[in-house]
Amino acid sequence: MGYLKFDKFMLADLGQSLQKEIIIPNKLGAYYSTTTIGCNTRKYHGALVVPSEIEGKQNLLLISSIDETLIQNTAEYNFGVHEYSAGYFSPNGQNYMRLFDYNSNSVTVTYRAGGTLVEKCVTLCENENRLIARYKILSGNTTIKIEPTLAFRDTSELCMENNSVHREYKAISNGIALSLYNEYPMLNLQLSKKCEFVATGYWKNNIEYFNERDRGYHDREDLYIAGHFIVEAKEGEEIYFTAGLNECKTKDIENAFNSQIKKGSADTMEYVLQQTAKSMFVEKDGKSYMMAGYPWYKCIARNMAIAIPGLISAGLTQKEIDSYLDTLGKEIEKMMSESTEKGYDQNITEIEQPDVVLWYAKAIQDYAVTFGKSAAQKKYVDKLIRIVDFIKNGKHINIEFTYNGLLYIHGWEKPMTWMNAVGVNGMPITPRSGWTVEINALWYNALKFTAELTGNSFYDQLADNVGDNFVAIFWNGSYLFDFVDGDHFERSVRPNMLWAVALKHSPLNGEQQKAVVDMATKELLTPKGIRSLSPYSDNFHWNGAGGQQGRDYAAFQGAVYPWLMGAYIESYLRVYKQSGYSFAEKSMHGLEDELFNNTIGTYSEMYDGMAPYKSCEGMSYGINVCEVIRAKQILGKFEAE
Repeated sequence: MGYLKFDKFMLADLGQSLQKEIIIPNKLGAYYSTTTIGCNTRKYHGALVVPSEIEGKQNLLLISSIDETLIQNTAEYNFGVHEYSAGYFSPNGQNYMRLFDYNSNSVTVTYRAGGTLVEKCVTLCENENRLIARYKILSGNTTIKIEPTLAFRDTSELCMENNSVHREYKAISNGIALSLYNEYPMLNLQLSKKCEFVATGYWKNNIEYFNERDRGYHDREDLYIAGHFIVEAKEGEEIYFTAGLNECKTKDIENAFNSQIKKGSADTMEYVLQQTAKSMFVEKDGKSYMMAGYPWYKCIARNMAIAIPGLISAGLTQKEIDSYLDTLGKEIEKMMSESTEKGYDQNITEIEQPDVVLWYAKAIQDYAVTFGKSAAQKKYVDKLIRIVDFIKNGKHINIEFTYNGLLYIHGWEKPMTWMNAVGVNGMPITPRSGWTVEINALWYNALKFTAELTGNSFYDQLADNVGDNFVAIFWNGSYLFDFVDGDHFERSVRPNMLWAVALKHSPLNGEQQKAVVDMATKELLTPKGIRSLSPYSDNFHWNGAGGQQGRDYAAFQGAVYPWLMGAYIESYLRVYKQSGYSFAEKSMHGLEDELFNNTIGTYSEMYDGMAPYKSCEGMSYGINVCEVIRAKQILGKFEAE
């Protein structure tokens, strides 16, 4: 049993249980997601969601939920929970729940009804788009009715009752196979023992998702019930239900389930985060990626590079990291050679953003820290030199190498950094243009690292010039300007300046580093991470009220990001060293608490900029997880001293 568990009192309280979500992905990008009580509150929630091979569709939500009913003589106890119009919930399966336990890549729920105690454990196969649920009968004999609720739609859409649905199905071993619409894959529903399938073919209408309502989207849909399975179960017996894109041998279901369940227990913050990070590492067609987040993101080039230290700490092997860096590196090579006849990898976005090549250089630096300088030299030194020369020679389409050695970007009309939200007019909500602080901090660090890896003093000399001009341009006597463009000196206090302290090679002296860290501590630090803008700014917008436009406006005008704690903790301890350990460690407490809230065992994409720091947007965000892992690792080194 893990430490992320909840008792019957919390589960029966809809005000709490509906706010706690779960998501279990596999290495192929499929996922299982719902709330702790199994009531879907988003259109993205589903018992089986798989990547799409249908043009124009990203992820296919095949099964919305699976409702189980225990039948004792003539009494029925339905464990399902659905919200209908006007906040009406039916059935009320939460009242039968006794324990919810999250453990890495599975969730276990214990039910008691009619004198029978049943434990349901759900997992996804790691390398196959298959859900498996195990029903362990802990006490009593019973009959179980298993009813899959079908959607067969893109996750961004909603389903309405229609006459186009294919009602036909075919019998397979201990189950059925069906596909509701043309082009959609065949779904195979099977049990581990002989059962009866009862065809019903009806619609559940007007199911609502309050999270979509709160986000300003349509929130109501109809779902199709092809039928249900009836199976007899005795005390001590284990029965398995599986749903996958291929028919399986029913005698193999139990072994497939057991092979997925992690032997370790999710009993520490570090273990939970490491397993969550590893679950976002996906492999496809011989390439390796990190999903930027769930439920709607694919892979963002910048995020893939930033995540490297966290993925290494999570336990990925050197071979896996090499494959991962090669996948991203090949796309960077295409961009630098301007040879895109075959096109970019459609799984990776934002490859042409100016900071991506610099984050990739830092990823090589992180690789060298773990696997050794000689390994980095052998594998990546040529890539590093090409990146630096590519920038220095003015070849990057979105970067100007200017007279003072600094890098200039044009960001007034198009987002050019990670703060990339746009308004209804397509213009950046947070325009950042000219010399931007983190891009030039990364540039200085890349030059110093290149000199270190190659032994070529030319890069050292270039870095020294960049460092001098960095201080002259960005230092305002108290902290760092966020960006400088002509006579525009952006004084907004933002977290981007932290990278000028956190990176291994900093252009700032000790006093300047302390001033930056102190300003961030005073105006940006929160229990959930670091604000994207100081609350003392006139442009501060602390929450995402007002639908999509409100969320976009808040995204980088005050929203909080856990991933920035990596830079903050590293900066804080670089300045304060051992004397700062206690404060730095306490600043992470809110992030451990967060594992029990919102999406269990992970971090949402962002949080409101003021208490109570409500979660916003994506349910699980990769670099938030990976950089918190890195922050914990940094703290661990100081704790050991």
